[in-house]
Amino acid sequence: KLVNLRREMAQAANKPAFAIFPNFVLIELANQQPTTTAAAIKIKGIGPRKLHDVLPAFLDCIKTHLSEQRD
Repeated sequence: KLVNLRREMAQAANKPAFAIFPNFVLIELANQQPTTTAAAIKIKGIGPRKLHDVLPAFLDCIKTHLSEQRD
């Protein structure tokens, strides 16, 4: 789901996917599954700009995934 989101965001911005987040950040997002910006900012590769520009969509994706897992 995170890879698909990254691809969609990259296409919409007319940028390569790695410009949204490199693979290692997606792996860490998948492993750690942060649901807050405070938790996500600790992941290497997520800085202030990405925090505001692209991270909210990824946090929403993670939250949706976690809620689906509980159901």
